[in-house]
Amino acid sequence: MKPLHHYAQNLLSTRLGTKDLCVLDQWAQDILIENDPRTEDIPLDSVWTADVDVDFGTPGDRLAVLRALAPAELLSLAWLSRITQPKTGHFASNLKLAKIYDLEIMAEPEASNPRERFRSLLIQEGLSLPEAKDPGFFNGHSSDDARLTHALLHLYLAHRAQRLFPELIGYTIAHFGRINSAWDEAMQRSERSRSKSHLICVEAAKTHLQEHDHSWRIHRGWKLYQMSYRLQFAHLNDQANAIPHRVLMSRLIQTKWPEAKGYHHKVMLQGDSLDSLIATHQEDLTPVLNRLRQSHFVDAACPVKSQLIQATHFGGPMFGVFQTKEQALMEAWISDPNGSTLDDPCSSALTSTAPSFPETSTESKRTPYRSYTYRSLYLNALSTESPLEASPEQKSLCLKILNQAKWWNRLRPFAALPKSYDAHVLTLWIEHRHHQSVEKAEASKTTPPIDKSFCRWLILQCAPAILTDGAWLSGIQTLEERIDTPTLKLWRTYLDELGDGHTEWNHPNVYRRLLDSQRIPMAAFDQPAFIEDPRLIDSAFRLPAYLMSVALFSRDFLPEILGLNLAIETSGLGHHYLSAIRALKAHDIDPSIIELHLSIDNLSSGHSRWALEAIIHYLNELDQRGGYALITNSWSRIRQGYASLSTAALPMATHSIAYYALSQHLPWLCTSPNTVIES
Repeated sequence: MKPLHHYAQNLLSTRLGTKDLCVLDQWAQDILIENDPRTEDIPLDSVWTADVDVDFGTPGDRLAVLRALAPAELLSLAWLSRITQPKTGHFASNLKLAKIYDLEIMAEPEASNPRERFRSLLIQEGLSLPEAKDPGFFNGHSSDDARLTHALLHLYLAHRAQRLFPELIGYTIAHFGRINSAWDEAMQRSERSRSKSHLICVEAAKTHLQEHDHSWRIHRGWKLYQMSYRLQFAHLNDQANAIPHRVLMSRLIQTKWPEAKGYHHKVMLQGDSLDSLIATHQEDLTPVLNRLRQSHFVDAACPVKSQLIQATHFGGPMFGVFQTKEQALMEAWISDPNGSTLDDPCSSALTSTAPSFPETSTESKRTPYRSYTYRSLYLNALSTESPLEASPEQKSLCLKILNQAKWWNRLRPFAALPKSYDAHVLTLWIEHRHHQSVEKAEASKTTPPIDKSFCRWLILQCAPAILTDGAWLSGIQTLEERIDTPTLKLWRTYLDELGDGHTEWNHPNVYRRLLDSQRIPMAAFDQPAFIEDPRLIDSAFRLPAYLMSVALFSRDFLPEILGLNLAIETSGLGHHYLSAIRALKAHDIDPSIIELHLSIDNLSSGHSRWALEAIIHYLNELDQRGGYALITNSWSRIRQGYASLSTAALPMATHSIAYYALSQHLPWLCTSPNTVIES
């Protein structure tokens, strides 16, 4: 059975295997069953107290409380990080919760979010713990599995934001319904901010309950938060019995030494062999541990990479010598020698109050579509709830289109981003292309010679893409304590695409109103009937399938997404959007969806400017970390991402041109069931 910190660390880095995710599914289901409140009636807007018998007044107790809270507080609201996915981003309840995440976490650079405030409190109290992005974030808590249940649920719910959505609402209500405690006050938690977010969350619950009988499930999520929150303090009342990591490390070495002596005479610590040092200091190993910590065998910045830890892994000289809990203690000692725990791995009687994981797991219930056409990849990507479940075929599609983008840049260098990166040159290049497009629109103010039937056909073909508008940004990682400028600008763009919390502003919903106004009936976009619609051409699914797929691999393709985002936000400005608006107005078709993009994508202060600034900030940060080589590599990938919009959309554009030509010269070829639209 793997310890909780293994699952938590791999969820945080999105490196957890699908089998382990299935184990988590069963574990969470068992906990939910234990917290089934069907016989209880909990008011949605109720508040509660933690009701844990701990003291925050004395320095020692304060440190113990902060240690217990740290894993979850440094991941505050992580469960809302994937609340709006392409499949659910148009629902009112999801949009309200996304707005909470925006208000609480995605603060402007001059503000601070709860994660940062808690980090400041740790620093103020002299506690040094790894950041969330550190591979060893959970190692300092590896001996205290019970305390990690709350943090693990934070991360797990983010990957199950669709199937456990009602529970997630309740979990969020409980978070904001917890009344101020001593540590909340120490963090300067704003009562006004908490109340606002609490009210929005209650509204989200009420909206959801108007269409679903999920009251008991929302209450179950509420209880789940309470249970796991209190579990963080399970051992604090017995803190007097806690044993420092350095004492346990000494005890561990003393336990292993009788069979280990004689094997370490070549391991040198400041001129003395480990064998001789331990023989000299058998009663008190403190001098040995001090030398070991100062040696190259220990990496305090990243405990899991320490040579001491690596030696216990497969192929190392100490493989099989230490059990999992003993390895966890070694990592905890490296991370924080002055920390303490109640668990003694040298004791034969070890217990844990944390919910346990089952020993075995079943394969994921998610079954892939039988054939991998653009249509099936579209539905597959739309139904992929977690990036951990993304299929190899989805990644292959990304690589295929990005590889084509390399050739596109070579074949059409005049349309590609500048070969070498310079922030000033890039800005001038984007502004010049924009001015050219605007001038072209002004020079040709006549209505494009496009008839109404073609306009309606094109509206139909664009449905798969625009009903998932913003999808390419749906996987942006926002679990850092301090949200950097590139991430913030991408998030703001994504939130705008979804309507900034307003369902009526949501771009897919605006497009649904357009389809209704033109009496173009379509199946729900997440159903097989949608991708099987004979009126839709195959290439209509290629671009959106790519956009959703690349978002699932955002950790692997961030530079490409930055370039792709710039291409999307700037591609229609000027001539393309203005011509399309004139064509639609000429046939009394509502151009709101295009006018909306023309407005918010503006190059002055809108999405186009944000996309440009995100790239510049991203490359500036790389310059500070690694210099020219990092920038050159990333810029090449950004150029690929920029060109990938063209290569992904090319088949659809080619088919549309061909269809228009046929409709003008051989209209009888365009009346098959594949293109008929009910009117």
